[in-house]
Amino acid sequence: MLSEILYQNCQAFKQILEQLQAAIAAADVDRVVVTAKVAQAQQVFQHSIFPLETTELDPALMAQFQSCRTEMHKQIRLLGMDVMLLQAARQSANIQQRQAQMGDRVQMLIGYCKVLLGINQSGDELV
Repeated sequence: MLSEILYQNCQAFKQILEQLQAAIAAADVDRVVVTAKVAQAQQVFQHSIFPLETTELDPALMAQFQSCRTEMHKQIRLLGMDVMLLQAARQSANIQQRQAQMGDRVQMLIGYCKVLLGINQSGDELV
């Protein structure tokens, strides 16, 4: 069973990621908006999801939660690198490549959020 705070934090993080996904998918990507949304996502993750304890989960679900959280941490760090490379990109092909890579990463992070949110109040997994 996820705590209510953790559930709300995951939901808020997912919403920020969905906003970031829309900003990345724009035909004329606004690098300032994308940079701000990535920074916001990193901050929410670092302060609201990563440090929380999950002792209320049974051991099998705790292992799944910790695995997702670890993978999310890796992907959010890589997303930070992607945004720096997007800022440095000058050629259209490079910009499109960075957008695609960031879009894939954000989609992966949203998937992990769905897994975490799928651990419902009864402790069942809803993958």
